[in-house]
Amino acid sequence: MCNRQLKMRILSVHLRNIRSYVDGLIEFPKGSILLSGDIGSGKSTVLLSIEFALFGLKKRGEGGKMLLRHGASSGSVTLKMRIDSKEVTIERTLKKKSSGVQQGDCSIVMDGVVSRLSPVEMKSRVFSLLGYPGGVVGKREDLIYRFTVYTPQEAMKSIIFESAEDRLETIRRIFGIDRYKRIIDNSEILSRALRVRASYLDEGSSGISAKEEELRRKEEEIANLKKRAAVLSEDIEKIGARLKSLKEELGRLKEKKERVLSLKRKIETISVSITNKTNELSTYTKERESIKGEIEELVSRSSTIREGLPPEFRRDDSLKMIDSSNESVRRRIKEATSLIMDAKSRIAAYEEKIASSEEIISKINTLNTCPTCFQRVSPEHKKKVFEEQNKIIMGVRDELSSLREREKSLSTEISSLQEKEKNLMKIRESSSLLLRYGSLLDEKRKRLSVVTSHISAIKAEIDALKGSLSENQALLSGCEFDEEGEKKKEAMVEELSAKEREYYGERSAINARVDAFRESVASIKKSIGEMKKKKEMSARIKAFRHWLNSHFINVVSLMEKQIMANIHFTFSSLFREWFNMLVDDEALDVDVADDFSLLAVQNGYDAEIAGLSGGEKTSLALAYRLALNKVINTIESNIKTRSILILDEPTDGFSSEQLDKVRDVLDSLDATQVIIVSHESKVESFVDSIIRVEKRDNASRIAYVKSAM
Repeated sequence: MCNRQLKMRILSVHLRNIRSYVDGLIEFPKGSILLSGDIGSGKSTVLLSIEFALFGLKKRGEGGKMLLRHGASSGSVTLKMRIDSKEVTIERTLKKKSSGVQQGDCSIVMDGVVSRLSPVEMKSRVFSLLGYPGGVVGKREDLIYRFTVYTPQEAMKSIIFESAEDRLETIRRIFGIDRYKRIIDNSEILSRALRVRASYLDEGSSGISAKEEELRRKEEEIANLKKRAAVLSEDIEKIGARLKSLKEELGRLKEKKERVLSLKRKIETISVSITNKTNELSTYTKERESIKGEIEELVSRSSTIREGLPPEFRRDDSLKMIDSSNESVRRRIKEATSLIMDAKSRIAAYEEKIASSEEIISKINTLNTCPTCFQRVSPEHKKKVFEEQNKIIMGVRDELSSLREREKSLSTEISSLQEKEKNLMKIRESSSLLLRYGSLLDEKRKRLSVVTSHISAIKAEIDALKGSLSENQALLSGCEFDEEGEKKKEAMVEELSAKEREYYGERSAINARVDAFRESVASIKKSIGEMKKKKEMSARIKAFRHWLNSHFINVVSLMEKQIMANIHFTFSSLFREWFNMLVDDEALDVDVADDFSLLAVQNGYDAEIAGLSGGEKTSLALAYRLALNKVINTIESNIKTRSILILDEPTDGFSSEQLDKVRDVLDSLDATQVIIVSHESKVESFVDSIIRVEKRDNASRIAYVKSAM
C-alpha cells in the first residue's frame, strides 16, 4: 500500500432509519477494509449513505423513498471524515411528506463551528472541500465521484456494453472534454446562424444601387427646384421694389386726396358753424328786443304803483315803515279789544249787582217774618234796607254809564284802527309789488347785458368763421386731385400684389417640395448607410464564418482529438496493465479502441466481449474502472478523494486464482483507504480490516469489527 500523505479519509458513518438500518454506527480505520456479509444484509446501503451524505439525493422523491426506512417519517446520515488536517462532520436528513420523501435540514461542522445550510448550499460546500473542479455542481459531480471513488459494479459493466456514441459521450463528461464537442456544436450552430444572418444582411443591402440612383435623381430634382425658387425670389424682389414705388406714389395721392377731403369737411363744418352762429345771433337779438319791451313795461307799472302810494311810502325801504306802523296798529287794536273785554266784564258785574239789589228791594217789601230768626220785620227795617239798596243801585248805575261810554269809545277806535290796518295792507301789497318789479327789472337788465355781450361775441365769431371759410375756400381752389390716376395706380398695386402672392405661393410650394425631397434624401441616405453597414457586416460575418469553419472548429476538433488521444493512450496502457494482472491468459488479448470500446482477440481471432466468461467480464469491468480512476486522479490533481477507493463486488464471477490476483491489485493501488464490499470469504485474507454486517429481524447491524493485521 502507498504511504504518501493522506488527503481524505472516512472516519465513520452513522445511519438512522436508512433502508434496513434503524440506528447503526460504522467506523472506518485506515488501509484496506472489507465490508462482508450475506446478500441483502445492508453492505451496499453503507456505500449509498456515504454518497448521499456527500451529494444529497440524485432523484428528487424517488431517491429519498429508496433510502428512508419503510414506516419511518424521518431519517439521517452523519458522515465524519478527515480532509487534510481538518475533521469535518456532515449531516443530511430525510423527511416524509405528502408530496414524497424530501431532504430536510443539513449541517456541517468544521473547527467546532456548526453551519446550517440548504441542500444546494451543502452540495456547493462539499464540492469545495473535496477540491472538485469549479462549475461541476449539477453537471458531472456524480461522474467524478463514481469513477474515482465508488461505482456499483453493474454500472461499470454498462459503460463497456453501451453504444460507442453513448460511451464516448460518457468519457467526454468524465474528463470534461464534452466542452470541446459543445464548442464545436455551438460553433456549427453559430455558423448556421451567421449564414442566415449574412443572407438576411445581403437581402437588406441588395437594393443599394437602386437607392443610390434614386438619391441622384432626388438631389438633381432638388437642384432644379432651388434654381426655380431662386428665379422666383428675383421676380418677387423686382415686384416688391415696383410695389414699394407704386405704394409710395399712391400714398402721396391719398395724402393729397385726404387734404382735399379734409378741406371740404372743414369748409362744410365752418359753413354749418356760421349758419348755427347766425341762428344763435338771431335768437339773442330777438331775446334782447323782448327784454327791452319787458323792461319798459315794468318801468311803466312801477311808476303807476309808486304814484298811487302816499309820499311817505314811496321810498325803497317803505316796507319796513309799513310793517312797523301795521304792527303798532295791531298792538293798539289788541289793547283796545282787551279793554273792551274788561269793560264788558265789569258792566256785567254791575248789572248783576243792580239786579241783586232790585231783587232784595222786591223781597223786603213783601217780607213780614225773618226766615232766619223768625222775628217780625219792621217797616223801619224795610226802609233801611230799601235806602241802602237804592244807594248801591245809584252808585253802580253811574259807574255803569261811564263804562258803557268807554266801551263805545274803544269800539270806535278799533274800527278806525282796523280800517287803517286795511289801508296799510294795501299799501304793503303795492310796495311789495313795486319791490318785485324792481327785482325783475334788475334781472332783466342783467340778462340784457349778458345777451348784448353774447350778440357781440357771436358777431365776432361769425366774422372769424367767414374769414376762415374764405381762407379754406382759397386753399381748396388751389388743390387739384387726380381721382382717375389714383384708381389706375390702385389697380396696378392690386395686380402686382396678386402676382407677388402667386410667386410667394409657388416658392413656398417649391420650398415645401424641397423640404419633402430633403427628408426623402435623408431617408434614402440613411437607408443607403444602413445597407452599406449591412453589406460591411455581411462581409465581416462571412469572413468570421469562414474563419470559424476553416480554422476554429478544426483547431477545437484537433485539440479534442489530441486530448482524447492522450487520455486514450494513458487509459489503454493502464487498462491493459490492470487486466493482465487479473487475467493470466496468453490466448486472450484485449485492447481499447479509439471510441474506448474494448476489442478482444482470442486464439488469434476477434472475439465478442459478450461471449467472454463471467470472470473475464468482471476483470474487464474492474480494469476499466481502475484505469479510469487512475487517469481522472492524474488529470484532476487537486481532488481530495484521490486517496479513497470503494469497490462494490469487484470479484463477482472470479475464480480462486483470480481472487488471488486481487491481492496484487490492492497492493499496487495508490490509495490510503480502500473499502471493498464482497461476500467472498477469501478476500478477508488480504485486507487490513474486516467489518461484518448482519441482518436480524429485518434490521441491519454491525456484528463485529476485527483487524486482519
